[in-house]
Amino acid sequence: MNYYAIDRLGRVLNDTMADYNHVNNGYDEVFGDYQFYMKEMISYMKEMIPSMIKDYMAPSTSSNVQGGPGNQFSCEGYGPTTTQRCPFWWRDLLGADTFTMTYKLVNSTGFHDTLQSMYGLNASWVTFGDRTVKSQPNSHCIGSRNRDDCIVVDCDYKYVNEPQPASNINLPSPEDTISKSLPALNTLQNTILARQLDLYYGIWNGSSADLIQSASMPSSWPAKQ
Repeated sequence: MNYYAIDRLGRVLNDTMADYNHVNNGYDEVFGDYQFYMKEMISYMKEMIPSMIKDYMAPSTSSNVQGGPGNQFSCEGYGPTTTQRCPFWWRDLLGADTFTMTYKLVNSTGFHDTLQSMYGLNASWVTFGDRTVKSQPNSHCIGSRNRDDCIVVDCDYKYVNEPQPASNINLPSPEDTISKSLPALNTLQNTILARQLDLYYGIWNGSSADLIQSASMPSSWPAKQ
């Protein structure tokens, strides 16, 4: 039974490789169209990423005390040194004219996974850097409809190691992604064939169930791409 299972995995991988080679024969002819589409997509993403990160890292407000979902950090700063989960409660910062806020990522996996699921942003599109704010509307502007209440006041806000858009936004070519995997996939084909022969001649000394399990994922993964 295990011989036929490993044989089936080998066939799945071989069929996938044959399909890829068939499609790849005409890929270069339409690669120009793909490049044009990707340039348009990158241009769009560069415009949207700053607002997405801003929304993801939204500060605490009276209507949303917890702030954005990306606040999976510890924060240090504001007046006497304190450390707490971001964001600082909005009342704590109300009226402050100077502070330094340092972000320390404590849940990298959760931060990037949620960013990917909510906004479709790849981890490589986000970096961490510093930002300084020297002026902003005063606190009377918050929730006010009277523009006379709003004046620009001087401040000195420093944000250290906060999430920011990366300078380079790249979308990889599917051809490049698969081509880089080809050497490993070819090795996997040879490994599966060798283990088939071991099972057939009864010279495999390990667990055949573990063999099937370990070969299953890498054999089926290319077919899902």
